[in-house]
Amino acid sequence: MGGTRRSSRTTGRRWGTPSSSSSGRSASSASTCPWRGAWSPTSSSGWTISVGIYDDRLEISSTGRLPFGLTPADLVRPHPSRPWNPLMARVFYRRGIIETWGRGTIKITELTEQAGLVRPEFEESAGEVIVRFFPTGYVPPSRVSHDVTPLQQEILEFLAHAGPVRLSQIVEGLPSGTPERTVQDNLQLLRKLGLVDLKGYTRASRWMLKGMPL
Repeated sequence: MGGTRRSSRTTGRRWGTPSSSSSGRSASSASTCPWRGAWSPTSSSGWTISVGIYDDRLEISSTGRLPFGLTPADLVRPHPSRPWNPLMARVFYRRGIIETWGRGTIKITELTEQAGLVRPEFEESAGEVIVRFFPTGYVPPSRVSHDVTPLQQEILEFLAHAGPVRLSQIVEGLPSGTPERTVQDNLQLLRKLGLVDLKGYTRASRWMLKGMPL
């Protein structure tokens, strides 16, 4: 399978649930099996499957296009399955990797909803088909252009779980017992880094992670 990325060992906390892991496997299978779309038989360089792990989502993409006029919206409702490569699709079916032709992306959506996750996004863009998975809650960014201090990391983790809160609530929620002024100064620094936002004015103001819904 030319063009696939080399696997590497990673560490970190668990991101999803068994059901969401199954949906990821289904998406990988759909990408590998050139039948629902992510491969064009006219391509001279074969196809490439990529898996991207970001702070707030998991992406599985495959070069190519959706075949026979299918659109991303069609993938979450019953639709005909017309394999580019019937032989490979038949092998996947007999091995139990896929269940019923034409149901792979529907099954992905069902599994994520059963796991309590946000419905995945399907997109066709710039010569590739992409499926995106999102966690149940907002995940604070861990890779930024500037190092954050232990206190700033505590603030980010608190905001990730507490949601939009007042300054006094942040101070009370931090285990370090840091003075309010110090917390406020660090919040302003995190704001300059684009990691947190301040909404509202005076006593009604609330701190939250950048991009977190109100």
